Amino acid sequence: MKILLLLLTLMVSACATASVSNPVTPERLNAAENAAIVMFAGLNAYKQSCIKRVIPQSCRETIAAIQVYTLQLPQTLEALRAFVQSGDQVNALQAYNLVMNLISNARTIATTNKVPMGVV
Repeated sequence: MKILLLLLTLMVSACATASVSNPVTPERLNAAENAAIVMFAGLNAYKQSCIKRVIPQSCRETIAAIQVYTLQLPQTLEALRAFVQSGDQVNALQAYNLVMNLISNARTIATTNKVPMGVV
C-alpha cells in the first residue's frame, strides 16, 4: 500500500500544471498516464474490497463520488494523446490540466472518505 502511495505521489508531483512555458511533452503525457493507471489499479482493489464487504458499506458512496472524475479520464487521456502527437499544444495544455485536476479531485474525495492513500 505504501509503495502505491509513493508511486502515485511521485507521478502526480512530476506532472505539475502545464503552461505555455512548460509544454506537454510525450514524457509528461506518459507520467500522467502512469498516474492514472496506478489510480485505477488502486480503485479496482478498493472496489473489490467493497464488493467482498471487507470494508464498511459506505464504500459504495465513496466509489460513486470518485467515479464522477474517473469516468472522464479515459476519453480525456485519449484526446490528450492525440493533441501531443499532432503538436497541438493549446489543446494539449487544456487536456493535460484537466487530466491532472480529475486525478487530484479523485484523490481529494478518497482522502476525505478515508480511502487509504496507498489505494488511490
